[in-house]
Amino acid sequence: MTPYGKVEWKYLIPERSLEALRRRLAPYVDADLAAKKPGTFHYTVRSIYLDTPTLDYYDEKIEGYRVRRKLRVRAYNAYHNGSIGFLEIKRKHLDRISKSRAPIRVDCLDDVLVNGDIEAGAVTHLQEFPHAVRHARQFLFHVHRHSLRPVMLVTYDRDAFHGKFDSNLRITIDMSLRSALYPSLWELYREEGLRWVTPGYAIVEVKFFHNKPGWLKDIVSEFKLPRLALSKYAMAVTLFQRERGTHRFTKPAVLSFSEPITQGSFRA
Repeated sequence: MTPYGKVEWKYLIPERSLEALRRRLAPYVDADLAAKKPGTFHYTVRSIYLDTPTLDYYDEKIEGYRVRRKLRVRAYNAYHNGSIGFLEIKRKHLDRISKSRAPIRVDCLDDVLVNGDIEAGAVTHLQEFPHAVRHARQFLFHVHRHSLRPVMLVTYDRDAFHGKFDSNLRITIDMSLRSALYPSLWELYREEGLRWVTPGYAIVEVKFFHNKPGWLKDIVSEFKLPRLALSKYAMAVTLFQRERGTHRFTKPAVLSFSEPITQGSFRA
C-alpha cells in the first residue's frame, strides 16, 4: 500500500451496455465485501457534500488541482431506527485517493455537526473503525475552519464487486445518479424531486493499489470505455449552474443542520 491509498480510475458507460459488462466481469469478481450480505452487490449510496460559501472544493476540481479534499455525510439504503451514517473526508493526491470515515448514528448527526458532541454520536465500538473519534474531529475541524455548508445531495444505485484473485481490487457501477441542491441533513434519504445528472449513463469506478489486471484492461478496451476525470459532486453542481445560467447560487447564510432528525423526518 502506498501512503496515499489506491489509484482510482473512472469510466462512463451507456446503461444499455451494463448487462453485457456484468457478464464479462462475472468470472473475475465477487460481490463486494462492503455489501455485507453474502451474494449481495447492489445498494443505494446517499451523500450530502459540503463546500465553502464560495464553492472552493468545486472550483479546485474544475481547475484540476492534483491535491485536494472533499467532505461528505454518507449513508446507505433506506432509513431505519438506529441507521448508521459516516462523516467522510476523501483526499486525492495526484492519481491516488484515500479516505477517512467516522461512523455516526444518523439521528445524532445534528448533535455532532452543530454541537460537536462526538462522544455521544460516534459509533466507536465498531472494530473496523478504531480511529472514529479522531476522524470525526478532523471532519469537524474542516467544517468550522472553512465555514463549510451542505451544498449537494447526491444519490445513486451501486453494484459493487471485488476481485476474486485480488480482494484489494474494487469495481463499482453507479447508476441513476440524481441530486438536489442545498439539502438539509434530514433530506439525506430524500427521493422525490431529485434531478437526474447523467440520464442514460452509468459510472464505472476501478480502485487498485498497484497494477490494473490484464483481464480488466481487455474489458475496458472491448467496451471502449473512456477514462474520464469524473466527480459526481462537481457534475451535479455544474448541472444546476447550467440550468440557472449562473456560476454561483444564492447560498444559505448558516449551516442547515438544525432540523430535528427523527424516523418521520426522512423522506424516502
